[in-house]
Amino acid sequence: MGKHCRTYYYEYRRGERLIPLAVQEEVRGFFREAYWNEEVHFDSYIEYYEW
Repeated sequence: MGKHCRTYYYEYRRGERLIPLAVQEEVRGFFREAYWNEEVHFDSYIEYYEW
């Protein structure tokens, strides 16, 4: 929550805003630093294009 704005944190948590891939990698990194050995999975993956 400290690295990203508070509003985004709660929107990510409630599922109102998609978590960007870069932020997902940060979350995985936090788990690795805490010696979590299992894979971190997110609810779903959506691929879309910005034109």
